[in-house]
Amino acid sequence: MKEDYLLEEANNGNIDAMYLLGKLNWESDYVEEAFDWFSKAAEQGQADATYFIGNFYWHPTGWGLVEPSDEKAIAYYQKAAELGSAKAMCELGCQYRQGTVTLEKDHTKAIALFQKAAELGEPEASYWLARCYQFGIGVEKDLEKALKFAFNAYEDK
Repeated sequence: MKEDYLLEEANNGNIDAMYLLGKLNWESDYVEEAFDWFSKAAEQGQADATYFIGNFYWHPTGWGLVEPSDEKAIAYYQKAAELGSAKAMCELGCQYRQGTVTLEKDHTKAIALFQKAAELGEPEASYWLARCYQFGIGVEKDLEKALKFAFNAYEDK
């Protein structure tokens, strides 16, 4: 019933319904259908759908649908972050934290992205902030802050 409603809404141009259909298909291992719905939503500026398209390019096989490309993945993550995707902000933070072929290591950018994503409620960003404060990566070591972010990560899941 919900899927029929979502399908109707998506076909009527509702980009959030397109994204949700992408998620439903993704979680059901219908990767090609997920990619199609994510693509439609991303073309119209849906932030998290744009993030998921980046994941297709990031995956070593492109899920058999795209040619893997670090550059394209990062471009999609950056676009998604600009559109407000906390998931994309967190992913970019991880990329800056470790450095990649495409992005040089930059802890200042990583921390800023993690903080913004955590403010938006992304639990993984809180986890990474906890790690950064625990070990003094890009910030001054602060076990109190580390514990605070660790609790936030746990509570947000």
